[in-house]
Amino acid sequence: MLLTILPAPKPPCTLHSYEAFSATIGSMTKSIHMFQDEFGRVISWPSDRRRLHQVAVLEHLGHLFDGGSLYSEAEVLQALQDHTEGLDCAMLRDELVDSEYLMTDGTNYWKAGSRPEKR
Repeated sequence: MLLTILPAPKPPCTLHSYEAFSATIGSMTKSIHMFQDEFGRVISWPSDRRRLHQVAVLEHLGHLFDGGSLYSEAEVLQALQDHTEGLDCAMLRDELVDSEYLMTDGTNYWKAGSRPEKR
């Protein structure tokens, strides 16, 4: 099996410096598997003491959304519901917004750092 090593993405928020984030991304990527089922769905939310694990899960969920696209609240919740099992999708949406993976104007959502297209 051939593995491709991708460069670590820059964090969308200022929780950690980029260097600290890069140093821990490998262990976080491995650790997300503790929170997923065999189908890759997130099945548990890390405790507050495990903030780096929470960031890894948020990074994973943030990739569900395309840059430059607008999403309704229902679309965001549906995407989260499709990729999680037994978790509070509204809480996950709020975490994505609070951690600046998603932005909102109160009605629509878009991936942070991307310019939304008009609907």
